[in-house]
Amino acid sequence: MSLNRLNHSTTLFPSLQITPTPILRNKDIYIDTISLTGLVEALANPEIELTDKHIINLVLKYMYAFVDIDSLHQIVDIQDIDYLFSVGEKVFHFAHQKSNFLMTSDQYNRTISELSQEYPLVEVFDKNKYGLAMLSDIPSTVSIIKNIIQQKHNPQLSHWKYLWLDLGSGTGILLLAQYLQAKRNGFTHIENIGIEYYKDIQTKANTLVQTLGIGTIIAWDTTLPETYKNISGNITHISNETIPFPWQSMNRTEDPFLKNTYVLYTTLGNQIQKETTFFPNKIILKYNRFPYEATKENQFLHKEFADEEKGIKQAFPELSEREIAEEISPIWIELQEWKITDLENVGEEIEPYINQQPRKRRWKK
Repeated sequence: MSLNRLNHSTTLFPSLQITPTPILRNKDIYIDTISLTGLVEALANPEIELTDKHIINLVLKYMYAFVDIDSLHQIVDIQDIDYLFSVGEKVFHFAHQKSNFLMTSDQYNRTISELSQEYPLVEVFDKNKYGLAMLSDIPSTVSIIKNIIQQKHNPQLSHWKYLWLDLGSGTGILLLAQYLQAKRNGFTHIENIGIEYYKDIQTKANTLVQTLGIGTIIAWDTTLPETYKNISGNITHISNETIPFPWQSMNRTEDPFLKNTYVLYTTLGNQIQKETTFFPNKIILKYNRFPYEATKENQFLHKEFADEEKGIKQAFPELSEREIAEEISPIWIELQEWKITDLENVGEEIEPYINQQPRKRRWKK
């Protein structure tokens, strides 16, 4: 039975009524002849050309399965996916109002409680809203997944144990991207490990990725050295998507990109090889009005920027205390080799396919 038929009813709160709207501008983009597991199996074959249409469908079907794991082997109707996204849009709308002090926490909780009485899916989105907000940003998610899946490895390395780390896994969608990268590069011994701090979303995401057979997600803090003590073997790929908004400080945010990198290199540095690939491969940081390239070659500047008290003072001894206190912000990212993109524009090539509000986007104001 579909989520639409299970959960949609005439609400007692007309102002809160959820009316499904199409997520796709052209419904022909949706592939209504294959399940999520069928699509994953097909895209694991390197002879199948990877298209934007394929990845859009992968994200839509994965998000639906995150909410309803029984749909893994089912062909889901596009109307049910529209309904799912419309529920999410309503929850994200109220969460956005609360974060901008347009609604108190009590008002938010009361509104979510009322909505949940008529739309049980609301509670699922509320409990997992951060991870689902990232996943439901279809343009950015598709662009990121495409970058990860298309990364190439030397065929001579396919005998390696394929070890992938995802720092801050959320819903686990990047584990799926990395699994497909491994399969399309000919790896057979695949070990996908995701690390997620929040237990609720880790539990739900781990159930999904293990059921899909693509990896495992553990509940740990990515900024603590002890998190990595049992990880052995050469690392094939690392995803560290914990990048804050362009107007936020890299060291004063819940997105610990620099701290993750610092701990990663100090604990697993010997396991990071010259063949190891990364997402992002390159990110441009702004500090004291100047841009700095953070790449694998300079270990993403973790020594310079992760520790403000020591690293910055050692790297820039000529700076005053006031200048040292300047914010470190991300501004550009490399999604294709030699192509740098503004963080706010990630996914712009997918936007023509999707009906989506800008405020739901990953790095947009």
